[in-house]
Amino acid sequence: MRPPIRFQLAAALVVGLLMATLVGDPARASAETDESGDDGTITTVLHPGWNMVAWVGPETPASKLFDELPALGRIFAWDRKEQRYQPLMPSSGSAGDEHLLTPGDGLWLYIGGTSPVEWTREASEASVLLELSTGRNLVAWAGRDGTPIEEAVARLGERLELAWAWSAEAQEYRLFAPNAGLDQVEELNHGDALLIELSSGGRWWQSGAAPPPVVFLGEFTDERRAEIGGWADSAQAVYAERWAVQAPMTTYVGDLESITPAYRQIRGGDPPDRFCGNYGNEIFFLWGCIHEASVAHDYFHAVQDHLAGFAYLSAPRWLIEGTAEYAEAVHVALETPELTVPDHLDAEERRIAAQLRRYVLPMLPEIDTFEDFHALPAWTGYRIGFVAARWLVDYSSEESMIGFFRATAGDAGWEYAFETTFAIAVDDFYEEFDAYLAELAPPFPHLTDDSNEPAFVLLGAVPPATEEAVREAFDRVRTFFGEQLGAGPAEYTVFAAVEPESVAAAHHRAFAAEPPDEFCQRQIGGSVAVLDLKCEKDPTDVLFPVHYDAVIQQLAPWTSVPRTSTGTRTRGPNWLVSPSRIYASYAYDAAAGRERADDTRNQLLARAAQTRRSLQSMATSDGYNENSSESLAVGFLALELLAERAGDPALFEYYRRLPGSSRWEEAFEGAFGMEISEF
Repeated sequence: MRPPIRFQLAAALVVGLLMATLVGDPARASAETDESGDDGTITTVLHPGWNMVAWVGPETPASKLFDELPALGRIFAWDRKEQRYQPLMPSSGSAGDEHLLTPGDGLWLYIGGTSPVEWTREASEASVLLELSTGRNLVAWAGRDGTPIEEAVARLGERLELAWAWSAEAQEYRLFAPNAGLDQVEELNHGDALLIELSSGGRWWQSGAAPPPVVFLGEFTDERRAEIGGWADSAQAVYAERWAVQAPMTTYVGDLESITPAYRQIRGGDPPDRFCGNYGNEIFFLWGCIHEASVAHDYFHAVQDHLAGFAYLSAPRWLIEGTAEYAEAVHVALETPELTVPDHLDAEERRIAAQLRRYVLPMLPEIDTFEDFHALPAWTGYRIGFVAARWLVDYSSEESMIGFFRATAGDAGWEYAFETTFAIAVDDFYEEFDAYLAELAPPFPHLTDDSNEPAFVLLGAVPPATEEAVREAFDRVRTFFGEQLGAGPAEYTVFAAVEPESVAAAHHRAFAAEPPDEFCQRQIGGSVAVLDLKCEKDPTDVLFPVHYDAVIQQLAPWTSVPRTSTGTRTRGPNWLVSPSRIYASYAYDAAAGRERADDTRNQLLARAAQTRRSLQSMATSDGYNENSSESLAVGFLALELLAERAGDPALFEYYRRLPGSSRWEEAFEGAFGMEISEF
C-alpha cells in the first residue's frame, strides 16, 4: 500500500486532470480539524485511510508514532533527493527506528479502522529553514495560523509550479497552481502539510508560529505593526535563505519616552543624545528611524554576534558596518522583484562613488575603531565599508564573509580569521583597496586645495566670452551670499564645458555616470554642479542652488541638527525650511533688479490667497504636503516677514545656531529675537 498518488504524470497532465476531476469547496492544507494548543502542541483529527501531516516538533524517531497511534498502519516519508517515497516500518531495528523526524518534514500516515483518531503532538513555535530539491518535496508549513497560501509560498517565487494539499476526510487532493489560476487551498495553519513541485531547489524559510520578534512601545496602528513585523520576518528570511544563518533577534520600537525604560533595563543606561537606533544585545529604534533597510542592517549585526559572540567587536569597525551594509543591499535586491543582486550592487557602488567624492577619504586602518569610524561625516564610514566588503566578496565569496565571523569566534584574532577566510593578507588588502578606492572616488577639486572657497573647473575648449560670462555669474552669486546674506563660506566644485565629450567627462567626474540625453545642467547636495555651457539656460539657475545647499550644509550639517522625540532629524518646521531656497533666490533676483523677482512674488501671493490654513498646520510633512503649492507660498510670506523684522542674514543665522540647539525652537528664538508662539 502506497500513498494515494505516485506522481508519474507530467506536471501539465496532472494540472489538467485535477482541474477536470477535483470537486468540492476549497479545504485547508491537511486535516480540517487541526488545532494549535497553548501548551506547545497541535491536535489533528486523523481520518481512516491516508492522511498527509506535518512534523513541527523536536527530532523524534518515526517509530514513536506507532506507539502513540495504535491504528497507524503505514508511514511514508519523501526522499527529495531520490524523488521517491520511503516506507518507515514499525518493527524494532528497522528503518523506522533509524529515521528521525525533523521540523519541517511532511509524512503520509495510513490509519486503519472506521473511526477518526485524535492525535496530539509536540509543536515548536520556532522558525524553520527547509532545504528543497528540484522536483517534489513533502514539507510542513511551520508558519503562522491563517496564512493565505499566496503569502505562505511567496518566498518560493517562480520556482513554485504546483502545490498539493490533502483533504483526509474526503480522501482527495486540493491543488494550488499559480500559473494555471487554480486555487483550491485558501490558507495554511501551523502544522499543515504540503506537497510542492519546484523548477529549481533552494532554501525556504518559514516564520514559525510566534508573532514577529518586535516589541512595540507606545501607540502604533495595526497597519504599522504589520509593516514593521513584516520587515523583521523579511530580514530573517533573506539571510537564512541566502546564507543559511539565523540569529536570535528582538526589535524594540517606540518614541524616546516609551523606549527608555526597556533600554535602561537591557543596556544598563539611557539612550545616548540624539539617539536613533542601533544593535547591541537587542535592536532598538525610535519609530521615526526604522525602515526595512535599517532592520536588515541591524539584524546582520545580530548574525555577526550570533556567529562570533562578543569577539565580533574585535573586528575593524569598517568591516563590521561594511558587511552589514553589503547584506542590507543584498536584502533590498532580493526583496525587490525588478532588481537582481549583481545589478543592484553595481548601482549601489556607483551611487556611493558619487557620494564619496565629496570628501577626502581616510585609509582603512584609520577607521578601525568605533570612535574614528563614527567621527567621519554622515554615512561616509558606512559607504567606505560597503565598498570594502564588496571588494572582499568579489575577491573571495559571500560565504567567506559569513565564514569570517564564524572564524572570529576563535582565539587567534580577527587578522588570522581575515586571512584564512578571505585568502588575502590584511596588509595586502589595505594596499590594493586604497588604490581601488582612490580610483573609484577621487575627491572633488575644492577639497584638494587649502582655500575655503568653491572651485570652478573648465573642461575642454571654452570660448573666452562664454567663460567670462559664466565666471561673472559665479562671482555674483558668491558675493550676494557673502555680503547681503552674511551666510559665510561654502565649498563645492563646479565643472563646466561646451564640447559633448568634455560635458560627458565632467558629468562622470561629478556623478560617476554618463549624462542623460539632452543634458543641460545639474547640481546635487551642495557638493558639485555640472554645466553644459552651450545650453541657453541661465547658469545662475544651477549656481545659486548649489551655493545655497553648500551654505546650509556648512552651517547645519544634517547629522548635527536636533532630533524630535521620535528620532526624526529636523532643521525646523516645513514652512520655514522648504521655501527658504525660494526666498533666497527671490532676494537675489530683487537685489539684481530682475523683473522675475516681482513675477515670483506675485505668483506666490496668488497661491497664498487660496488658503486659510494656519502657518502652524504646515509645520509637519503631512500638513505641508496637504497642498504643497499653497504651503510653499505661505511659507515664503512667513520668511519675508521674518526678514523684514530681523534682516535677511537672520535666515542663515538660524541655521548657524541649529547644531548647538537642543530644539529648533531654541535656534529660532536666538536668530529672530522672538519665540515661535509670538511669531
